[in-house]
Amino acid sequence: MKFNFRLFTATTLIALFPALTLAAASPWDGTWQLKTGSYKTTGKPDKYLLINGQYTCGICNPSYTVKADGTDQPITGSAYADTVAVKIVDAHTVDQVNKQKGKVLVKFRRTVSADGKSMVLEATNYMGVKEVHFSSTSVRTAAGAPGSHALSGEWQASTADDISDAGRTMGIESTAKGMKLSWNGSVADAQFGGPPVLQTNDPGHVMVALKKSGERTIEETDTIKGKVSDVIRYELSADGKAITVADEDKLHEQHNSYLMEKLH
Repeated sequence: MKFNFRLFTATTLIALFPALTLAAASPWDGTWQLKTGSYKTTGKPDKYLLINGQYTCGICNPSYTVKADGTDQPITGSAYADTVAVKIVDAHTVDQVNKQKGKVLVKFRRTVSADGKSMVLEATNYMGVKEVHFSSTSVRTAAGAPGSHALSGEWQASTADDISDAGRTMGIESTAKGMKLSWNGSVADAQFGGPPVLQTNDPGHVMVALKKSGERTIEETDTIKGKVSDVIRYELSADGKAITVADEDKLHEQHNSYLMEKLH
């Protein structure tokens, strides 16, 4: 499981579990919360093209092109949406709604600054027990095609500005042979070195496998539709108060890093 803000920018976010109270059976056990200012993304930039009434999400895996007329447009291959509705609000703002089987999973609003150098993303995720609200700022790394909407071009996420508590809190509980990870009503209960297990209550049907490398290092491998989506490394601090996370996002060719602090 992971705090995957790439899914917020490109497809949708797997919302995270509200605070849990767990017995401290090991230094890992307890409730952990992502420190917002610590989140960093490097690697391949986000890429969008909006021109002549057509919207292309180049960072999505697989990429897709749909009409930008505000109506539900079918897409294939995505684990978290089978339709998207893209609406041009004005010359700098674009709204998007992702659905799966008719249910709204996430809403986005992307607003480009007047000078075209930055973009603010505001999103709401509806997949978990609680709604998750998220905002971030990206900086432009490449211009869009001539005559295209201001959204077009390439963007590098620079900050995660605001995240609901439900969207940045996870529970960790040691089990006899592995670990149970909990996010916003979604749970993965896996054995170290065991086969991948289905993450419950997740529309994308993510499979999670865990491997332990010493007492303070755990590696998680997430698989979607038989393809590895992420390899995530958790490093527990010596005092047991923080976890440093390094996430290699295979689908989007990006690396995400952040710090989680122990609440209790």
